[in-house]
Amino acid sequence: DFDIVDKDHFYLEDIMRLDHQKEAPVTVPVLGKVTPGLPLLDEANISDHIPLSSALSPDDAAEIFAIRKTTRTDDTTTETIYFIRQHADVPDGALAAVLLSGPDSTPAEPFVCRVTRATEDLVLEEDGNIRVVKKDTATLLGLALVRQTNVRKEIF
Repeated sequence: DFDIVDKDHFYLEDIMRLDHQKEAPVTVPVLGKVTPGLPLLDEANISDHIPLSSALSPDDAAEIFAIRKTTRTDDTTTETIYFIRQHADVPDGALAAVLLSGPDSTPAEPFVCRVTRATEDLVLEEDGNIRVVKKDTATLLGLALVRQTNVRKEIF
């Protein structure tokens, strides 16, 4: 880009024009609590927008959303972001986004876990914890494609 600027007549406006020509980053929605009855990616269900992982193609951004998981210990905050391809066909044993039905149709928080199908149940494994749920109480939102982890240490 610097090559297109006339170096003999270099003005601040030229730099500003070059800066405005940059493409905006492709972003994807981050799901928060999901309200039953609304489309999954309805604005009411979205808590934020973040840049698409560089490991994924911008051409696929329309089918991708993110789930953010934050864990805290005494002095460390770990934020894990999962990029999910919205698709109900999740292979057995895959890492996937799941939404469990909340009591009385209350909004529920989606989470990411390893999913195994049993006859009438789903076996969900998250962080070493296993729970078995009825298939009709869980919605598979899509396959986890990429995981990004950011760790911050508190310094006192």
